[in-house]
Amino acid sequence: MLQISLTILFLIVTYILIVPVLISLRVDSSLSRALRIRIFPFDIRIAPQKKESAKRKKKIDFERLFFDELRTVNQVFPLFWKFVKSLFQLKGHCLNISLQGGFGSPDITGMVLGVIEAVIPAFGNRIIIVYHPDMMDQSVSVNLNLQTVVRVCSVLLQALPLIFRLPMLRIIRILVKITKGEYNARTT
Repeated sequence: MLQISLTILFLIVTYILIVPVLISLRVDSSLSRALRIRIFPFDIRIAPQKKESAKRKKKIDFERLFFDELRTVNQVFPLFWKFVKSLFQLKGHCLNISLQGGFGSPDITGMVLGVIEAVIPAFGNRIIIVYHPDMMDQSVSVNLNLQTVVRVCSVLLQALPLIFRLPMLRIIRILVKITKGEYNARTT
């Protein structure tokens, strides 16, 4: 019985690590967001949470925190930036940008359209920009759709060096200071 349970657990973990995961983030011009995660056969949609006014969260003085822990920030930021760049080097991500509207004047709208059309070939197939100009409109609406297909194992392989190189003791010390309230924002 134990062997069957271990085999089933092994198969589930292998399935999660190897099957491609589609992650899609959509931001509309009204700044509404929708996150969708698809692992075959599951489809998870995460709606934005509404703010609760009943509970007030403690404000953190990020400027003071940044300058107090500048050495830690200088260590963590390059490691995190390298991790983000390695994620973007993985194949399978695409950014769709849809613009609609104008800039109030036909000549400015035409110049923006020309610049966008000139820049589009530089991005290749991973970034798609579509602009629908309205020569007399005063505003521009933007819709963003970021999609990526990743395997969990490839993200873990990129994240392991990040985790081992981070100064974990310093980060834990900072988190303890935050929970104790040492970085609370001053109210005047």
